[in-house]
Amino acid sequence: MHARKTQGEGWSDGSARVDEEKHAGLGFHVQPRPDDYEETPQERETRFRRSYLADMDCTPCNAKPDGKVVAEVEDCRGVDVGRRQDHQDLFARYGKGVWIWVWVTRSHVQSDLHRQWPTIEVWLDGESAGCLTPLQTSRHYLQVPEDGCVTQAHICQDPHTGRYHMRVELPPKHKEIDLSPYIIRDQAVAASDRQIIASIADGRTDGLAHG
Repeated sequence: MHARKTQGEGWSDGSARVDEEKHAGLGFHVQPRPDDYEETPQERETRFRRSYLADMDCTPCNAKPDGKVVAEVEDCRGVDVGRRQDHQDLFARYGKGVWIWVWVTRSHVQSDLHRQWPTIEVWLDGESAGCLTPLQTSRHYLQVPEDGCVTQAHICQDPHTGRYHMRVELPPKHKEIDLSPYIIRDQAVAASDRQIIASIADGRTDGLAHG
């Protein structure tokens, strides 16, 4: 027998069901949580993040590149972009607190001890804006498609040194992976691929004639 409910009464089977309520502000239905529900750290972080973004003007101020958006910014997390010292002039064009569209690609380190190791490179208006560290790359590499993707980033500024740095928005980290299978050992191929990526990031198609 199915439980019946009449106006002003509970369910006939005595169960403590909670009616679905309509959220007046957003226009979708939500199921109220039990009074003893404990929020997970991930849920708490997401709630705080949505509240923060709602209070801030996070509208990107530059043109959006063509391509697939990796995820909604509310569902992402900020990740520091390395090699900030090489891109101070680029960041200064926008200034502190500005949100921007960026193009994100799989790439390979061009110098240092990790040369030719895979990395995630961020492109702003057709210019390289830095790469993720090997650790952060191992946590986000599988989220970036081979043909790249679009996401948002924002410019921060150190209050003591005045130096700028960028935080790029990516989905929550996955389990760290071994990057060694993705190493490019042919430097000529790596240089050619990088030229193609730069052409795509800048909205050009001339670099696609390679191969």
